[in-house]
Amino acid sequence: MPPCPYCGEPVDLFVDPGGGTEQDLIEDCSVCCRPMRVRVAYDEESSEYQVTVQRAQ
Repeated sequence: MPPCPYCGEPVDLFVDPGGGTEQDLIEDCSVCCRPMRVRVAYDEESSEYQVTVQRAQ
């Protein structure tokens, strides 16, 4: 669970496995409702997702 870049609260994110190995989307924080830019990359070798969250501009 990455923290919100505004309020710092942990945020549950659900990754769409059908969205491809790289995704870039905007989600609102479930705590403070501010927009976050979420980037997701799937590593096929390790079968893990790398998720980064930053303030939406």
